[in-house]
Amino acid sequence: MAILLSDSYKIITWDLNTKALDTSYWGKSTDSGRGCKVLLTQNGVAKIPSTETMRINFKKPSGLKVFIDGVISGNYFVFDFPNQVYAEVGEVQAELMLNVSSKFIMSSTFKIKVDASMTDGIASTSEFDALTDALADIDEVKADIIALE
Repeated sequence: MAILLSDSYKIITWDLNTKALDTSYWGKSTDSGRGCKVLLTQNGVAKIPSTETMRINFKKPSGLKVFIDGVISGNYFVFDFPNQVYAEVGEVQAELMLNVSSKFIMSSTFKIKVDASMTDGIASTSEFDALTDALADIDEVKADIIALE
């Protein structure tokens, strides 16, 4: 059975008639498989996106910024967070930006708590990516060997 990390993405409900987002988020400094799904509502009634666009703006503890655009999937805007969102330990500030016919509204700011990983120190290097790729390859070879036995 394949595991889809996007199936575990946090669902953020944003009621366009209120400012508050009821969300808290966390991750580890080496995470590369996190994201979220945003459900838009008005007065508690779900709105299905069609031609609208949405972006998440992130501000890392150092002040550096990351921006990503969501993809419409069913009733949600889906966001796959890039590694850079979790590259710095501390609080990452985030806000949603909805574009409806070239008119924009912003959500309230929410925070993502980034905890240190035990693999810190190699997390932002190409060596770490090579290491994780090599470990994944070993897992595949082991599964193939077991299947042959």
